[in-house]
Amino acid sequence: MTDFFGASTPARMPRLERTSACTCFMEAYESVDATGLRAAQLLERRDVVGALKSGGATKLSVGAVVADMEFQSQGRFGRHWHSVPGGSLVAALTVLVPRVVVEDSTVQGWLTPLGSLSLLRGLNAVLRANNVDAESLELTLKWPNDLYCRGMKLGSVHLDIANVPDEPDYVALIYSLGLNLSVRAEFLPMVGATSLGLHAPAGLPEFEELRDGVIAETIFDLGSRLMKLVQRPDNTVSELFAQMNVVCHMNGWEYTFHLQNGGEVTGCVSSLNQDASLTLLTAEGCMCLRTYDVGFAA
Repeated sequence: MTDFFGASTPARMPRLERTSACTCFMEAYESVDATGLRAAQLLERRDVVGALKSGGATKLSVGAVVADMEFQSQGRFGRHWHSVPGGSLVAALTVLVPRVVVEDSTVQGWLTPLGSLSLLRGLNAVLRANNVDAESLELTLKWPNDLYCRGMKLGSVHLDIANVPDEPDYVALIYSLGLNLSVRAEFLPMVGATSLGLHAPAGLPEFEELRDGVIAETIFDLGSRLMKLVQRPDNTVSELFAQMNVVCHMNGWEYTFHLQNGGEVTGCVSSLNQDASLTLLTAEGCMCLRTYDVGFAA
């Protein structure tokens, strides 16, 4: 693992011992415009790209940019993720994959849910390690990228796909993570949002240890999942489909989705499909909704 600390890096680094040990590179900030933007800028550096290409046989290498606070984060449709220092996990994880992977129509739709599943797995691993009853928290995913706790929004994953200079056969997947870990109720950004500490006040480690553990466990899972996707795409898609059906409880419920073209559609979710699309029953009839229809890179 190599730390790449630039001139703009503040003197006091967030504590990220476990994360530092499992990344191929890491940058840490007290504040940054957006971790995802910084991750994309780092692709201009040959040492960073070389580190990302150094994965082993069982998992792809993952780089991380972590901050205590983002002041210009941008997600889907230009929305901002509201981060609270000492309470919010904000990070961007970067992985290089062969370009043919993201061009595979059977795989494309799963790239965003895959990141969400990894974040959920990472969170659950830390909860189990601290003897917290994760099942009682009712942690679920809302297609394709949101994490929920007891029916309230806990966090989100945003995916950007970036070209890599001088590497035409590869693209970078940049997963921007936002998760409310220890945010007090009065600082939550919206009605319907929540924070982990409001539901599991006993047994959780202090914020920096909790954040470090969740990011590290997510990195391990993400690198492994993406390696499987590269090596055995058909089998991995089937596994993702089965896992998403366990943790995504949307069938039979009505939702309104905002679309990439500026419109919106309301319908009752009929099914999650093998290509990661949703089948909706709307007033106009049955329709298929894909991740790129709702503003995701794939």
